[in-house]
Amino acid sequence: QGWADSHNDRNIELVEAVIAQPGKIGIRLEAASDIVRPQIAVIVPGSQASKIEGLRVGMMLVAVQGAKVEPGRQAAMTAIAAAGRPLRLLFQ
Repeated sequence: QGWADSHNDRNIELVEAVIAQPGKIGIRLEAASDIVRPQIAVIVPGSQASKIEGLRVGMMLVAVQGAKVEPGRQAAMTAIAAAGRPLRLLFQ
């Protein structure tokens, strides 16, 4: 088995979070700098986000409404605020 074969065996877990109800999502995102994508720092117990199977602290936000998220927390927050409901967030 060569490098390419073992490289393709990586199992990247993706979780799509669909937030249908208005109000707070229940996720706090943080980014260490403006050159990395934001990650989930907190999932609020009892929130809409807490009911999404597979979602966990440390996952990286990769898309909002199907559009790739740029690095930095502010870009993600702007995209989320503009999206409305249902809100589709893709995490890795």
